[in-house]
Amino acid sequence: LGRLEEFGGWWKFVHRYAGAHRNRFGLDTSGATHLDELNDKLRSLCFVRRLKKDVLAELPDKVRSVIEVDIDNRTEYDAAESDTIGWLKGRAAQDTAFLASIAHLPEDAQIEAKRQRSNEAGEKAARAEALVRIETLKQLAVKGKMSAIREWIETFLESGEKLVCFAHHRFVQDELFGEFPQSARIIAVDEGMLRQQNVDRFQEDPACRLIICSLQVGGLGITLTAA
Repeated sequence: LGRLEEFGGWWKFVHRYAGAHRNRFGLDTSGATHLDELNDKLRSLCFVRRLKKDVLAELPDKVRSVIEVDIDNRTEYDAAESDTIGWLKGRAAQDTAFLASIAHLPEDAQIEAKRQRSNEAGEKAARAEALVRIETLKQLAVKGKMSAIREWIETFLESGEKLVCFAHHRFVQDELFGEFPQSARIIAVDEGMLRQQNVDRFQEDPACRLIICSLQVGGLGITLTAA
C-alpha cells in the first residue's frame, strides 16, 4: 500500500513488529511482536475493508426473516422472570437510598463515595449475580424454543437444501448434534483439523445437509457456500 514510512520505515518495522534478529543465515524477520500496537496502528493508518457487495456482486442481498415461536416452558420462565424483576427492584431501591444518603455531600465527595461503594465486595457480588440471573433467563428461553427449532430444521431439510445453524450455548449445540447425528459441526471443543474436515464434508458431501456452528469459532473466516 506504500504506507511503510508511517510505521518508521522497513528497518524499524521489522525490529518492532517482526522480532528481527540475526542468526547464522542472516536477518530473521519471520517473528511477530507488539501485535496489539501494530493492530491499532493498522486500523488508524491504513486498514482496508472491502464489503461483500463490492467484491462478490453476484451474491444476493442478505435477507433477515424473524421467526417467532412460543416457548413450551412458559410457567418456569415466568416464575424466573418475576423473581429476577423483584430482585432488580430491590437493588434499585438500595441504590436510590444510597444516593439520597450522599446527596448533601460536595460533588467530589459524592464521586468518592460512589467509587468506594462500587469496590465493596457486596456490590461486586451483586453485579455478578445480576449477570447470572439474566443468563439463566436466556437459557430458559432457549430451552423453551428447542422443540420448535428442531421441527423447523426438520422441515427445512425436507426441501433438500443445505442449512447452516448457529447456536451460542454449548448445551444447544450438543442437543442439536444429538438430534441430527449425521450433521457436521464447528464447535469449540474440536481441534482445527477436525473443524476443517467438517467444513469439507459439508461443502462436498451431498448427504451432509446440516452443519451446527458455534457463533464464536464458526462465525468468521469459514466458507460454507454449499448452503
